Amino acid sequence: MPVEISAKLMRSRKKDKHEADLDHQKRARKRALKILQSDKSWNRIQCVVNGKLLSKQAIGQKIWQLTK
Repeated sequence: MPVEISAKLMRSRKKDKHEADLDHQKRARKRALKILQSDKSWNRIQCVVNGKLLSKQAIGQKIWQLTK
């Protein structure tokens, strides 16, 4: 998930030190995307379409499809 979207979601709650550090989140996302390319056992789930977060149900359905 893009860091900007996750930051929006966390606006109204208390964050731990890693959540509060946007640079850390960007580095973690970049690393996860690299692992995704090199480790075929990882799957990417698109949670954001056209800048909008999908519903929990839609994300859950995508996860469910990967488990079949």
